[in-house]
Amino acid sequence: MNDQQAIHQLEQQLAELNTDSAKGAYRRIDALNDLAWALADTDMKRAQELAEEVAAIWVERTDEAEYSRLLSPKPSPTLSLSAIPNDPT
Repeated sequence: MNDQQAIHQLEQQLAELNTDSAKGAYRRIDALNDLAWALADTDMKRAQELAEEVAAIWVERTDEAEYSRLLSPKPSPTLSLSAIPNDPT
């Protein structure tokens, strides 16, 4: 897949997103970010506009913990230092 095809695919995904819910809004942030990065080398002005849209949406939804929770299929395990065996040397 070339760059133009990837950009077209990202634009289609963005257009098809349902943004009615909080989860949808965060998925829009991710889609906008992906498209902005894809455009950065060929259309910096549009990439900047998309990044500004991301910032505006993020300001409306500033709960970063909620963002992580919504996009994670299940909580990620945390590693405790006590779970690491002592170094016998």
